[in-house]
Amino acid sequence: VLARPCQYRGTYKGGECPDYIIGSHRYSEQIIQAYNNALNDIKATYDLSGFHIVGYGGGAAIGTIVAAGRMDIASIRTVAGKLDPSVASEAQDRDVRVYGASLNPRDFARSIVTIPQRHFVGGKDMFVTDAQARNFLAEVNGAPCVNVTIIDNANHSENWVEQWGEFLKMPVTCNAQ
Repeated sequence: VLARPCQYRGTYKGGECPDYIIGSHRYSEQIIQAYNNALNDIKATYDLSGFHIVGYGGGAAIGTIVAAGRMDIASIRTVAGKLDPSVASEAQDRDVRVYGASLNPRDFARSIVTIPQRHFVGGKDMFVTDAQARNFLAEVNGAPCVNVTIIDNANHSENWVEQWGEFLKMPVTCNAQ
């Protein structure tokens, strides 16, 4: 399960999270490389053949971008995922809208079309709206491995945990065309 740096603890490398990590560099090449290094270490330590990526919010952006550069990703699930951070909702803070050095997952969508994916979008999410998922889908133009599921009763942070067991039962496969 991936989260963006500082998403939950507010610390980075043992210290307080620097502003640039929270803002302009949250999905930068530097951050993506750090995640790739961590996955490489985990893979080697536990003798794994690959990963099933699950990313929430900013972790979805990280997971999607990371997957584009790896050959060992078996599937991707995102929850309330920032699949196109260039689409800012009115509810977002204006100073977080500009990501500067960050990469955009939408720009990597075509390079991961063969990886089975399911993107869960909250129907009541005011922070990560369905416009992000629509933009991401537009990049892959109906690719059979990319699935989006709208969860009507979920907002950005509520009604995910209670239903997660059911969401895990939903297939993450490539549909026949």
